[in-house]
Amino acid sequence: MPLYRGSRRIIMSRRVSSSGAPAGYSFRGVGQSSASGSVTNFSIDIGAASADRLVVAGVGFQGVAGITSVIVDPAGANVTLAQDAINASGNTSTLYSGLVTSGSGAKNIEVTLVSGSFLIRAVSVWTLTGLSSNLKKQSSAFAGTTGNINVAAGDFLFAMAHHVGGTVTFSGSTEAPAAAHNTGNATDDAADWTVVATNASFALVPGSSSNVAAATYR
Repeated sequence: MPLYRGSRRIIMSRRVSSSGAPAGYSFRGVGQSSASGSVTNFSIDIGAASADRLVVAGVGFQGVAGITSVIVDPAGANVTLAQDAINASGNTSTLYSGLVTSGSGAKNIEVTLVSGSFLIRAVSVWTLTGLSSNLKKQSSAFAGTTGNINVAAGDFLFAMAHHVGGTVTFSGSTEAPAAAHNTGNATDDAADWTVVATNASFALVPGSSSNVAAATYR
């Protein structure tokens, strides 16, 4: 079972939740693989253990055969994440999330595909704390150059995109993202926002035709 060490660059965004506890997210890193086999482990630093730590993982790959599971720290916490959004039109982009209360530092994100006949697969990972709910708030998935999602001011928004050409930064969206993240290959990119203004039709514009999965958390 191959192990891939993802690059790590922490980007943090915070606000105060209605309970008074700090709510925020950190971008934890990316990983990519072109190895054969249906199971791939990406080593990502998921930060310090916390009773309210939500892990969000974007997964992109060539093909549409499907994902069997996405598991955080299979040797320890062993948390299977829930699928929050997916577009599998030609190729696949997805978002998964789950509460991971134990385990600190670099842990494996284990992605199991239905088959191993994919040339490229990649992950982008964030953690969130202080949320009012550990479930996604809204989601959107589309194939093409533009999609929409219902957002409220203060929401944390994440998007994963798989594309076959061009540059994807989401800079043309209704609001420019706080950051865009390339996974290390030419086909998978991600972005994150702390939403400024409520908008029932917030436009997600990747910048090149893509398979996109997006979701908000609060």
